[in-house]
Amino acid sequence: MKRFYHTILLLLITSQFTFAQNFNITGSVYDSQSNKGLGYANIRVDNSGRGTSANALGEFKLSIPEGNYKLITSYIGYKSDTINVQLNKNVTADFNLIPVELELKEVTVKPGRNPAYDIIEATIENKQKIKSRIKDYQYSAYTKGLIKTTRDFQSGGLSLSTQDTAKLKITGIIENESRGFFKAPDYNKHFIVARKQTANTPPFVNVLTGGNVMQNFYEDKLLFLGKMVPSPVSKQALTYYYFYIEKEIA
Repeated sequence: MKRFYHTILLLLITSQFTFAQNFNITGSVYDSQSNKGLGYANIRVDNSGRGTSANALGEFKLSIPEGNYKLITSYIGYKSDTINVQLNKNVTADFNLIPVELELKEVTVKPGRNPAYDIIEATIENKQKIKSRIKDYQYSAYTKGLIKTTRDFQSGGLSLSTQDTAKLKITGIIENESRGFFKAPDYNKHFIVARKQTANTPPFVNVLTGGNVMQNFYEDKLLFLGKMVPSPVSKQALTYYYFYIEKEIA
């Protein structure tokens, strides 16, 4: 029994001796120019798996056994710094990191032009030439339209434009299958084969998919929801619409 107590006492003494050999390295990591703390900088002991990170103020504390160490500190956008520490007591070690200077070539920015407008301008310029070449045609068409407005159709007074597109909501759906014929100079015939639409769609909206009038985008004005709006290939379109190239096909 006496020998057992001696063994326990020896273990306690050994444990206390080992714990006593750990010392603390405390300090801060600063910007060498502004002297502001660099929060969450990385501090590691060279050639070992030991290390720590600074807090939001750039302060750190590292507890390691007695010995000679090389501490390396790094931070994004700064040059790393290294100091040697002879650790036989608690010490303070501060780091002052130098910002990395990036030298880039001078870049000249010039105002550009949206290439989509070149395409639209060419279309507007040539539309009369193309239109004069069309003597007759016939077509079959299927259309499906989603009508988005700021208020419900039945609330009265539709809004055709809004600065905040997030306020737009789907207030009508229309599907239409139709056929038509044209012969120069002005003979047109159009009829509906099949049609389906939501119950709340008012009669005048039928023009959207050819219910009463088939829209010809080569005209300067289009009848849309009871109002005349510029055609996308009219001269007024360049100030009325915003054009952009969504996808290019080689």
